[in-house]
Amino acid sequence: MDLPTFHLTQYISISSESTTDSAQLTSFVDMSGFTGGVSWSPRRTSVDILSDQRIHYSAVDLVEWRLLNFLIYSQLQNFKGDSSLDSLKNS
Repeated sequence: MDLPTFHLTQYISISSESTTDSAQLTSFVDMSGFTGGVSWSPRRTSVDILSDQRIHYSAVDLVEWRLLNFLIYSQLQNFKGDSSLDSLKNS
């Protein structure tokens, strides 16, 4: 998710000890940029390996905009995508 002052990025890594029949995945979401007046908290992150050796990733986060610590607006953000499993093994 990209906004004018900050963005959320989901990171996914695969363990080097994974085998052809199992994989150990790690996933987390990070917020970077100017975040004044914005609070963010992750709600859920998930990664699924599909039968065609692609991964599907998604994250749900709560973003709150505040002014003088008063809540102005809150919104659940959902982002998702797909990537090649080989792209994780080679990075």
